[in-house]
Formats: sequence, structure tokens, C-alpha cells
Amino acid sequence: PDKMDLLIVTNHRSVQEHCLKNNFSCVFFKTSSYNFDFSDLFNGYTINESFIFKDYREYIDFLSALYIRISPRIVITTQDFLLPDFYFAKVANCSNIQTITHQHGEIPNSEKSLYTVLFSDYFMCWGEVSKERLKRSLDEDRIKIVGTTKFNKIRAKNNFSEGDILITPTVFSVDQFKLILNSILVEIKDFNGIVIKIHPSQDREEIKDIIDEICRLNEITASIKVVGKEVELRELLGNAFIMINIKSGAYLEGVLSGTSLIDLDFDGGNSPLFQSTDAFIKVSDLKNEILKRKLDTKYNDSIIRNQNVLLKKIIFSFNLETEIEFIKGLL
Repeated sequence: PDKMDLLIVTNHRSVQEHCLKNNFSCVFFKTSSYNFDFSDLFNGYTINESFIFKDYREYIDFLSALYIRISPRIVITTQDFLLPDFYFAKVANCSNIQTITHQHGEIPNSEKSLYTVLFSDYFMCWGEVSKERLKRSLDEDRIKIVGTTKFNKIRAKNNFSEGDILITPTVFSVDQFKLILNSILVEIKDFNGIVIKIHPSQDREEIKDIIDEICRLNEITASIKVVGKEVELRELLGNAFIMINIKSGAYLEGVLSGTSLIDLDFDGGNSPLFQSTDAFIKVSDLKNEILKRKLDTKYNDSIIRNQNVLLKKIIFSFNLETEIEFIKGLL
């Protein structure tokens, strides 16, 4: 009803441009930092302890004055895990302003979730699977399913090279990364065209040195390319026949692009997507599974059909309450 009731906080230029064009109050920021440090978690600290290490006092006076000046009734952020979003939400809470934040990536299937430290009043999530997992960390009345437009630009592949294998690991410590990739590359060393897409926060040169060492020690001669934030995942998916995912939310793009996905089980944990299907594969079975998918078209097609069915539960809802309807209700 009144656009000035909303303050939209975003790190996306396209959102900022839309807000300016349509006369919404908007704050744009550019950051690559989380408001916790992955290295803290590797060193044994809890997520809450990692929060304490970050200094946010300098933001308090600025944001308090901003809220007094523009008087928003609702503050909408991208995700509370980014430092600015965290500050905007926390100060708004102290100023009796309602706050809404959004799902950015796949919700971990884990009791130890980052969402236990979420400060926004409401969390807008993609689908039923996200809500079920979030209920472990948040009260159900704080969780709203509104779908997602995040993946609208993903397109099904036109062509692929049968030699292309894309590996998408999540963030691991260096030692753990070396252990995991060593076991994988030894198992699939007879295949060509292997690409490893690392998380944008990781050092590409450091990971490349690790891969080179693994290849040298194991006499692996296959072509292996390491890419980071300089290459978009969707560019790589166009040529990938198999995507080997290791606890990363990148599997969503893989499924949407029509890539045959292997969700790797290296510690017996639950798969984010294929909890009850044959697509959850142990490292020791990788070579045979890849060969089976290459040689048996019907089998590979059945894998992709199962992916599509399960995907709908993750990013869609059949009983959507659109975000604008929810916001109008709050106002």
C-alpha cells in the first residue's frame, strides 16, 4: 500500500535498479563476507562463538539513525548470513521494526544448522523440503514458503561431451579437501575432461597445487581443470555429462540443467537430494556408476526423471502464499 513502509537491503544490482525505478526505499551493498568464519568452524568453535569474534559495534549508531530518519515498518534482507544483512536485521529488531530474510542456497539436512542464529522475524524459503529442515532450527510460524525465481535463467543443455565430468565440492579444510579429492581422482583417473568447480571463497591456486600433488603422487595423467569464481557454474554445466556433488548446494543448478547427478557419500551422511535413490554413491562405486550411465541410456534417463520429481519438492510449493500477500498482511 505504501512503498516507503519497506526498506529493501540487497547485494544485487538488478534488485537495486528495480527498486530505484519503482520508488522503493533501498540500500545496496557489495560484500563477499559471511558474518561467520568457516575457519572458526574447522578450528572447533561453534557458530555462535564465531559470531562473537566479529566486531559490529560501528554499525549500531549508523543504522539506528537511518531507521529514525526513514521510519520503515518492514526491513527486507537478502540473507542474514551476510554481515550487512545481519546488522540491518539485528538493529531493526531492537527498534521494533519487523524483518524478513530469504533462502540463498540449499538448506542443510543437519541438526547443526546456521539458521539457529537467524535474527529476522520471518524466513522466506523455496519449498517443502526447505521448510521441513528449517523446522529443526526455527519456529514453524517464522517460515514461509514462497518459491524462488533464483534459477529462472538455468537452461537445459543442448550438447555435452561424454568425457566431461564436473565435480562440485563444498568448503572443506585443506587437509579434508586433499583426502576427499585424492580418493575421487584415483577412482576416476581413467576418464578425461574432469573439471573441479571450487567454492568462490576458496583459493584457486592453493587448490590447484593440491590437485597437482595428488596427480603426481598417483600418476594420474587425466586432464583436470580447477576453476573458481571466475567461471559461472551454468557455463560448465552445458558441457558436463556427469556432475559429482560433494555436500554442495550446486546440485540444484545441476538438476535444473538436466545433468546426470551423483551425490557423493563419503561419510555415510544423508544426501541433500537423493535420500532414497540409487544416485547416492560411495567413492568406491564411482567408476562403475559413471560407466553404467554412459552405456545405459535408459538407466541414465531414469536418474534424470527422478531428479526432476524430487526437485519440485525443493524449490516449489503447491500452496504458495506469495511474498507480497504476506507483506500486506503484516502491514
